[in-house]
Amino acid sequence: MDRKLDWPATVAVFVATVGLLTAAATLAARAPCHEGDGRLLDPVPALPWVFTFLAVVAAWRVVRTTRWFPWPRRHRLPGVVASVALLIVTAFICFLSAIWLLDTLGDATAGCWSF
Repeated sequence: MDRKLDWPATVAVFVATVGLLTAAATLAARAPCHEGDGRLLDPVPALPWVFTFLAVVAAWRVVRTTRWFPWPRRHRLPGVVASVALLIVTAFICFLSAIWLLDTLGDATAGCWSF
């Protein structure tokens, strides 16, 4: 194999896996809302699906860029930019997931609203 490993995409796979575990811990740690209360605009249940999607896309980038056939030179820079952007987005969403986990551990009914 003469191709170098796409390190930003490889790190994005790792960060998405950590984010998936953080999102699962957030869902497991938070208590249900009290009777008559609900969560308004709750993105936490969608986070495992988001991290799974990001991990699959990053893994595809890793596999696609480490093929045995040569990649056209004009596609290398956009590929690197896409991998770095994917890493930045994944790291930001993982950071938000960690913040939500810490917020959930601090207060059992964090994010519950009375309607």
